[in-house]
Amino acid sequence: MNKKLAVIVVLAGVLLSSACAANSAQRPLKIIFSSPYEVPFGEAIRNAAQLALDEIDGKVGDIPVELVFVDGGVTENKELTALALAENDPQVVAFVGAYISGYAREVIPAANALRLAVISPSATWPGLTKTGYGIGEPGMYYPNGERMFFRVVPSDDIQGQVAAQWLSGRNYTSVYIVGQENPYSAGLTNLLLSNAEDVGVAVVGNSNFDDINISADDIAALVESINAANPDAVYFPVEYADTENSQTGALLNAIHESAPLRPIIGGDALLISGNLPVRYPRLSNVYATTLQIDLEQPPAMADFVSRYEAAYQTELSASDYPLLMSYEAVKTVFDAIARAGQTPTRASVLQALRETQNYNGILGQWSFDENGDTSFSSYGILTVEDGEWVSQ
Repeated sequence: MNKKLAVIVVLAGVLLSSACAANSAQRPLKIIFSSPYEVPFGEAIRNAAQLALDEIDGKVGDIPVELVFVDGGVTENKELTALALAENDPQVVAFVGAYISGYAREVIPAANALRLAVISPSATWPGLTKTGYGIGEPGMYYPNGERMFFRVVPSDDIQGQVAAQWLSGRNYTSVYIVGQENPYSAGLTNLLLSNAEDVGVAVVGNSNFDDINISADDIAALVESINAANPDAVYFPVEYADTENSQTGALLNAIHESAPLRPIIGGDALLISGNLPVRYPRLSNVYATTLQIDLEQPPAMADFVSRYEAAYQTELSASDYPLLMSYEAVKTVFDAIARAGQTPTRASVLQALRETQNYNGILGQWSFDENGDTSFSSYGILTVEDGEWVSQ
């Protein structure tokens, strides 16, 4: 080969290599965003995530980013199917989802095998990250020993304490627990049981029901059992989904109508569908432990609320926390990408998330600890008034 030809070949190789590198550099990083489509909040959650992306014009610095929206399911866990999108695509650097704790139990080990960061806006079971709850937890969720699950919402151990303290603070000395047969409900039930005695509240009954198969006669019998026990309050730690087959709302309404002055308090999952007070407009004396959020503070929150309301022509309230937390989760990933080097990878984004400290978001300043839990821990109580959830 003559020298001129050799130079041409080398230059061509360099140009081709540069072109390929430029091409690769311009391929967008992807964040899978999994959320339940078939709930009233579903569209609002996706709107919040899209607003986060629109604010940065689809780029973190010079790095193009896209959200891949998928349906995580309501009565069926579709998140593993969504997660499969990451198996052969290295451009996927994070998964925002694991919307409920039951789904997270399956998603985390699968993502662990992919070494893919999972950020949940709302999975609250403590055993996902902390010891002392379920047998084998949390290690069973991390088969390769590497932690890669994060959540921007506090775990349920705080909810259990808040509910017990609320009962005690109102001088209630007895409570009847009505729960479902699912991990969320069982978790909150056990947390209340472990806190109630310490604050002088006796549990006088503890019943579970099947959300789909409970009949009108079953509802009547359960209400009769509650009234026979005559508790000061009813603890209702359930997941409320406003679906055609769900009887949870009907049961709650029946408990209320049998003794309107007896308070009923549940967890944050009473708020997920958003329209419980609309479906049952006569509800009152119903409460829920949830994140204590001020829509006017800090300034970043007030700014987000203003932009969201203008963009989607709606008015937000404190019960809209699912979309607030979804927005915060997506922005947290963007922040990690910005700190993950000039050419972020799945591994470098994961490491940047682990190093998230003193992040200033719409919730104020918070950090992730070594377990992936947030330092944000503000919980309060919402109640039903005039057909909507309002701060107590």
